[in-house]
Amino acid sequence: MAGFRKNPETTRRYHFEEEFPPLILTGEEIRFLAPVTVDILLERVGKVFPLKGLINSKISRACGRCLQLVEHSVRVEFELAYVHRNDLEEIGIQVEPGQEPEDYEVFEDRPIEIREIVLENIIMSMPMSFICQPGCKGLCPQCGRDLNQEECNCQPDVIDPRLAILQELLKTKP
Repeated sequence: MAGFRKNPETTRRYHFEEEFPPLILTGEEIRFLAPVTVDILLERVGKVFPLKGLINSKISRACGRCLQLVEHSVRVEFELAYVHRNDLEEIGIQVEPGQEPEDYEVFEDRPIEIREIVLENIIMSMPMSFICQPGCKGLCPQCGRDLNQEECNCQPDVIDPRLAILQELLKTKP
């Protein structure tokens, strides 16, 4: 971006495509089924460099109820505003030493790590758990059968686990 900073050209477009290894998030493996593609529009507005990006890929993740693998398309739009460290004061941004401004990303004369930005945006866009279908019945908590494929004969426990200790007290009464 340092070269772009000195160039009066006001817009540049970039396209990246890369294979990503699986991610491990909260103990769950998330696999990329297609390359991650990133399209970026970088503009120059005075001393500020707005960056707009679009990320596309396809991932595989386990259903949060039945544990079947679910394919999910990833489409994430993001925007960041960059300012060179030397221009902060000139555009009226005051920051304490060792701190960064809230509304801007600060860059210096090194390349910006787009890969880190892409991973961060993909992770932030993911729901806590995927569900294979809205009516997914999940797994039987007793025998582990996938209740979407077959019913089981297990009797559901109706005892609230927080009150299970009371049931133990009743068993020990003479």
